[in-house]
Amino acid sequence: MRYNASHLVVFQSLMRTRNVTITASELNMSQPAVSRVLVHLREMFRDPLFVRSNKGMVASPRALAIADQVSIVVEELADLISGEEFDPSASERVFRIASTDYGVHTVIQPILPELNRLGPRLQIDIVPISTESHKELINESLDLLLFTKSPSEMSFSSQFLFSETYSGVCRKDHPLLADGQEVSIDEYVSWPHMVSTPLGRKGSIVDRLLAEIGLSRHVALRQPYFATAPLLLANSDMLLTIPTRSAMLMLDLAPLQTFELPFIMPGFDYNLRWHPRSDKDAALTWLREQLCRQFVST
Repeated sequence: MRYNASHLVVFQSLMRTRNVTITASELNMSQPAVSRVLVHLREMFRDPLFVRSNKGMVASPRALAIADQVSIVVEELADLISGEEFDPSASERVFRIASTDYGVHTVIQPILPELNRLGPRLQIDIVPISTESHKELINESLDLLLFTKSPSEMSFSSQFLFSETYSGVCRKDHPLLADGQEVSIDEYVSWPHMVSTPLGRKGSIVDRLLAEIGLSRHVALRQPYFATAPLLLANSDMLLTIPTRSAMLMLDLAPLQTFELPFIMPGFDYNLRWHPRSDKDAALTWLREQLCRQFVST
């Protein structure tokens, strides 16, 4: 039996949708046509590939094993056939990026006016980072991820953006900085603290570092947003330890001031991450270049 590239396109869509009806609509095919292609695919790979269950279609181990290779083949064929470069001025592409509001502030916000100018009909959907974000890169429901480190058991393409440090932030007239002297560790732990935890984690590297030297602090408020922190700090005596780029942005939003931390706190590297199958996607390559270009000299 003869097969063609369109069979692999159907396979790729079914891996993403797990639904014959949705795949038929997505590919402008009839449902019977999709079902016939699925029969051919099962014969080709000598495997059921997708099995119906009470939760919809479930991919077989064989389907999961070949999914990445099929996607690479489909992308390479598309590049070979089109032979065209991405034109942002005419594209209506939708890009899905997972990020915390830290990533939005530091990476996306500065370049957004330029993206809107170059691609007036492009759309960027920013979604919250979750424990499923890396899986979403794999199943193609996500294009890019802005994050710190990659789990060692997963292999993703990555681009280093910048190295980050931490700073302390408090309200403009806070008694902590009234005498203009450096903040001591004892003073630091004597005031109430706010903790911003975008991923909802209760632990904090600050608390771990303080525990190592036999100290602790009182966390008066724990909340998941960087964006709300400036107003909360401006009306309280709380201190906030936060990435320096976010701290500097906060100074423009409320009457705040920064201070140097009285202990050594390691920083982190911030990266842009994507699935290797997208290495040759012209549109995503263009977007990655726009996002990374602003940090070339950082």
